[in-house]
Amino acid sequence: MNIISFSCMMPGLWAGAVANLLFGIALQSQAGAARNIGRLFLAQVAGFLVAFGGFGAKQDLVGNVGILVQVLAATATFVALGMMLRRTENEETSQEKPQAGRPRAAGASA
Repeated sequence: MNIISFSCMMPGLWAGAVANLLFGIALQSQAGAARNIGRLFLAQVAGFLVAFGGFGAKQDLVGNVGILVQVLAATATFVALGMMLRRTENEETSQEKPQAGRPRAAGASA
């Protein structure tokens, strides 16, 4: 049973790690908050690799530390993404100030 569940689970975990790696590398070319979020994606990959290596070497403590690092990095990534999206949304709404009253037609006198 372990081999079946392991063979079904690992491709998904590796696909997630590869996706995080690609997002992390892509965001490293950006500036500011996006670059920090890229580092958090890379930290998730590092946590996954530590966990995978730890459990592969039958070192449960190392594997659990890797899982902890991955979960903390994932949580920080989601929080940072939410903060960045909120900041972007606030900037967009502050730039678009609604006009009071009805819009006037071109050439209309006041």
